[in-house]
Amino acid sequence: MEEQQANYQPQGPSISNGNKLWMIISGILLIVVIVLAFLMFLGAGGEDSLNADEAGSKALNYVNSVYQAGATLKSVSEASGVYSVVVTSKDFAGQQRDTEIFITKDGRLYFPQGIDIDQELNAIQAGN
Repeated sequence: MEEQQANYQPQGPSISNGNKLWMIISGILLIVVIVLAFLMFLGAGGEDSLNADEAGSKALNYVNSVYQAGATLKSVSEASGVYSVVVTSKDFAGQQRDTEIFITKDGRLYFPQGIDIDQELNAIQAGN
């Protein structure tokens, strides 16, 4: 009777060491993919992003603080991953003038001018 108990092996499907390793690696990869997808989702519209109105107000405040321009906000739109803000102010001759400026979606970087690279390159190539 003792001999029978010593040689007993359970019946049914068994998991070999190779399959265990494959399952562990698959589990780890699944966890990594879930974490990366979650982080990408947060980065797409995270807490640091400003909406268009907030970006317009921040850009207008910057222009009026730095340039003392007495500018007013005309429009805000999205352009190539940044906000395009149009402000109206008076030029040196006292005439109303619209100026397009750019601000990043997180509101940290201000660009006084945007250059359309494709348009510039086409103009250069047309001149040659």
